[in-house]
Amino acid sequence: MENPVKRRIDLVDLTENNLGLFRTLHQVIFPITYDERFYEDSLKMGELVKLAYFNDICVGCIRCQLENKKLYLMTLGVLAAYRGLGIGQKLLNHILEQAKKLNIETIYLHVWTENKDAIEWYTKREFCILETLSNYYTKIHPGTAYVLERNIIYN
Repeated sequence: MENPVKRRIDLVDLTENNLGLFRTLHQVIFPITYDERFYEDSLKMGELVKLAYFNDICVGCIRCQLENKKLYLMTLGVLAAYRGLGIGQKLLNHILEQAKKLNIETIYLHVWTENKDAIEWYTKREFCILETLSNYYTKIHPGTAYVLERNIIYN
C-alpha cells in the first residue's frame, strides 16, 4: 500500500528573516512592482500578513491593512504550480478570522480587470464587484481595476 502524499499547509509570520521570500513572491506573482516602503510596512502588519508554506516550501502570501473600518486586501497570491491546493483559501480564511477579531464588517480589494482567474476565484468566495476604476494601474495595460468587496459574516 502506498503512502498518500502529505499536503501540509502552514501559515507563518513575516519577519526580517523571511522578508526576502515575501519580496520574491511579489515579484513573481504580481504584475506590478512594490516599493521598499511596502515591504518595510509589511513587517508591522502582524496577523494581517502571512507567508504560506506547502510541505515546507514557501509558495504564497497575503498582506492586508486596516482602512476606514474596512480591511483592505492588498495582495493575496500563490505560485501558479501550487494553485488549487487550498493554499489561497487558507490564507483568506486566516484574514477573515482576523477581521472578525477586529470587528471589521467588510473586506475589499482591487483586481486587474484582465485577471479573469482572480476575479472568478474571489467571486466564488462571496466577493462582489462594486465598481470599475479607470487608470488605477499605471504600468500595466489596460489600467482598469475592479473593486471587489465581501461582508464579514458573524455567527
